[in-house]
Amino acid sequence: MWKRLDRFFEQAADRESADVPWSLVAAVLAINRLCAPGSELAVEQRWYPSTALGDLLAIEEGKINDTRLYRCLDRNETFDGNRADVSTMESILRMVERKYGKARRIWKMDRGIVSEENLQAIRNRGGQYLVGTPRSQMKRFEAE
Repeated sequence: MWKRLDRFFEQAADRESADVPWSLVAAVLAINRLCAPGSELAVEQRWYPSTALGDLLAIEEGKINDTRLYRCLDRNETFDGNRADVSTMESILRMVERKYGKARRIWKMDRGIVSEENLQAIRNRGGQYLVGTPRSQMKRFEAE
């Protein structure tokens, strides 16, 4: 699976050379989102230095910083700017289905994209989801 993820990042991100291949920076961001989600600044200052990713991915010390992490995200601005994350879900679903086909997927999203409308769109496609819960709704779900 890791090799497929590697190839995906290489095809999507490595169109030009860089000190650290953009595919590796994207991998660091993806791994962080799965293990200990945090801001790009938190990744640089706390999370990344506490991992062995530099050694595992052969990234020279000091090459992962918040500027590089933000620039990596900018390299893939799939959607026009000035658009709330919550309004992009239908576009994301259609784009992924066009590119990779229809499948029963598990979607992972942060709080910024969660809305009942977006979750329903995923359910309508037979998908499942793991989402960040807005703090305002945490008490409601604690009882359950």
